[in-house]
Amino acid sequence: MKKTVLIIAILWFGLLAQTMAQTVYVTASGEKYHKKGCQYLTGADIKTMTLADAKSKGYSACSVCFGEGTEKSDVNKGAAKAKSDANKEAAKVKSDANKEAAKTKSDANKEAAKVKSDANKDAAKAKSDANKEAAKAKSKVSKDAAKVKKDADKEASKADAKKESDKAKAKKAAEDAKKKK
Repeated sequence: MKKTVLIIAILWFGLLAQTMAQTVYVTASGEKYHKKGCQYLTGADIKTMTLADAKSKGYSACSVCFGEGTEKSDVNKGAAKAKSDANKEAAKVKSDANKEAAKTKSDANKEAAKVKSDANKDAAKAKSDANKEAAKAKSKVSKDAAKVKKDADKEASKADAKKESDKAKAKKAAEDAKKKK
């Protein structure tokens, strides 16, 4: 909105400046300024100057060339054209901004989809790695458990053998003790 107002103001002042810089014609003896080709300029000694200069030197508008309200009408037409041009420019700026916003949104969506895809790939890899590590740990635990069981079985066998040996020794000692009696 601020850009539109600024553009309208610039065009308005530009039109006003152009109007003031408009070339007009005066005669050496006249008190009016004229447009090129005015009937009152025919056969007269003519000087050219800007509209602003003519007004500052006290000349007034020729009613034939400028007619009452012609200057105002030209300014109004110029202002209407400036406003129309400003509205067209504002619409173009808005359209360009909307296109840029849509492109930015599309780019952001593409980037978000890529990030999401990468995150999913990373998560799948992490899950796969975790499953491999879990399988390794499970295998190691199973091996360790089997070793512990084997060792426990050995110890139990040794204990059983010692128990049997102790029983045999006790039986023999009892038999020896009986024989001695």
